[in-house]
Amino acid sequence: MDYDIPMNLRRAAEPVLITDAEERFEGFENLMPFKVHNILLVSSLYDSFILREDGRLNELLIDQSLDLSPEHVPGITHVNSCAEAAELARTRQFNLIVTNLTVGDMNAAQLASEVKRAGLDVPVIVLGYDHREIKNFVARNPVTDIERIFLWQGNARILIAIVKYIEDKRNVLHDTHAMGVPVLLVVEDNIRYYSAFLPVIYTELIKQSRRVIQEGINGHVFPAGDVDALRDRIASLIEDPERALSMGRASREIISGWNFEAGRAGLLGALARLASI
Repeated sequence: MDYDIPMNLRRAAEPVLITDAEERFEGFENLMPFKVHNILLVSSLYDSFILREDGRLNELLIDQSLDLSPEHVPGITHVNSCAEAAELARTRQFNLIVTNLTVGDMNAAQLASEVKRAGLDVPVIVLGYDHREIKNFVARNPVTDIERIFLWQGNARILIAIVKYIEDKRNVLHDTHAMGVPVLLVVEDNIRYYSAFLPVIYTELIKQSRRVIQEGINGHVFPAGDVDALRDRIASLIEDPERALSMGRASREIISGWNFEAGRAGLLGALARLASI
């Protein structure tokens, strides 16, 4: 049954709906206020070469970052001593420092302390290459200023996991309070284990995000703030309504099979494959 709504009520209701929609859109735009744009990699020339060659580090960073945010591809600056890193961090802005246990005359714990003493809000992550060396390092050094220690196990996606871990840790309170973003809570304190499965979890989450929006199939992805790109994509859909309808149908088909259980199954399957290796 149709009801005739008085004009004065229509005028009163419409701005509220528009405002709510605008506020919600703005809320999504403001998610993830902290992003890792610049990484300071502290390692020997040999370790840096191994890290880059084993997984084509730059290509991985670009590929995984473009899937989630086209304008957000972290840059990497390499130095081959902790002392040089401490000096460079004072003069240039970095969002993340990744270092080996000991590089040059300073170790990772000393570097983290130097960064904190300088008043720099930059997380220091340690990436070790030997589990026994990591255990000895933790036993002999104060590690309270170190954000987290990871173990290199031949998978260059560990750096993707480190970047996403830092971003999630910094953004979780804001994003959950602002938009109710769900949280996947991982409880594990074994360095070997979480260093192995965090790259798997983040890779699976990135794959799931990729499935939701497929460029040209059910939507368009463009850099945040690029008004011209947004205008062009909207214009192309207005000029081709059949294509817009086709994208809508594709979106409904894709989203019909995308739910919590499907995401959970994907994660468990990825972890099961890891356990079987």
